[in-house]
Amino acid sequence: MATFKKSIVIQAPPEVLRRYLIDPTNLPHVFPNLSLISDVQNTAMNATHFTWEWQVLGVHFVGSAEMTEVIRNQELHMRFWGGLQGSMGIKLMPSAEGIMVETEFEYAIPAPLLHKHSEKEVIEQNESNLDGFLHNLKALIETRMHLQLH
Repeated sequence: MATFKKSIVIQAPPEVLRRYLIDPTNLPHVFPNLSLISDVQNTAMNATHFTWEWQVLGVHFVGSAEMTEVIRNQELHMRFWGGLQGSMGIKLMPSAEGIMVETEFEYAIPAPLLHKHSEKEVIEQNESNLDGFLHNLKALIETRMHLQLH
């Protein structure tokens, strides 16, 4: 399993970040190489189940995921399976500069990727995707906050 953590500070109230992140249909707008979210269903267990499509290093994957809000406005957890198996945690923590968004991404490297690329290339690409997710999220949310103020 490959695991890495990344974080970024975003100037926004935690509720704004939560509302955006809890809706999986928003993820393709901010997560690089995540091309489609479909079949979104809210479950009786206060979770959201959905299907995803993702392409990395020229290989296309399809799978399912379940997102739960562990602590309202503070922590989300997503587990995913199918073409890619693993989990992602997102914590929203107040800081002096705004909200610290901390992610932890853990996954099993899919065999189809290792047929074409080294493990190091795959890990570097996925780490770059997580960086892109955080930077895209920051840009989108802070732009929206700025536009609301004006």
